[in-house]
Amino acid sequence: MDFESLVNKVQSTNFHLQQNAIKAVNIHLTIRNWLIGFYIVEFEQNGDDRAKYGSQLLELLAKKIKVRGLSETNLKICRQFYKVYYQFRVLLNKKIDILIPIQIRQTVTDEFRTFDIEQDSIRQTASDELKETTKHQKNIDYHYQLLSSASYSHFIELSKIEDDVKRNFYELLILKTTPSLKELQRQINTMTFER
Repeated sequence: MDFESLVNKVQSTNFHLQQNAIKAVNIHLTIRNWLIGFYIVEFEQNGDDRAKYGSQLLELLAKKIKVRGLSETNLKICRQFYKVYYQFRVLLNKKIDILIPIQIRQTVTDEFRTFDIEQDSIRQTASDELKETTKHQKNIDYHYQLLSSASYSHFIELSKIEDDVKRNFYELLILKTTPSLKELQRQINTMTFER
């Protein structure tokens, strides 16, 4: 190996692993924000003392947790993100071992089990079960690929889109072309959809 080869290998290694680190941080922040939204929605729906906090819940929560980047506005965005992408629960339930630390994993997995009731239904035939399993796995793969490809900022923009078909179009656009956030915003604002 000559000196130029060494330089190229070091630069290439640095670039690729740095990109992987950035991607890993983004995935974990996205999961964090989704889980925060999940916890907020669960509290709002099932919390014994939710009436005590009422409409000031997010304001009081932001003041109490004192976490930079989790203002009242950001907590609202986390809640919206969870509501739009609630199906990530299936992804996190399946891939939770690699994404979330053990102490959080145990409680979240227990909470997600209540969502798996539809998977426990009895099928007519083995082929029905195979079709459902294949469809379910494709759904998990799709959401994992989306989680790996889109930044949380992309998800914020996608969460603003009320039309599921339109949102799915932009999800596929992200998977195929990986646009920057500004490019995605520009496309969302300029494209029109007719059914």
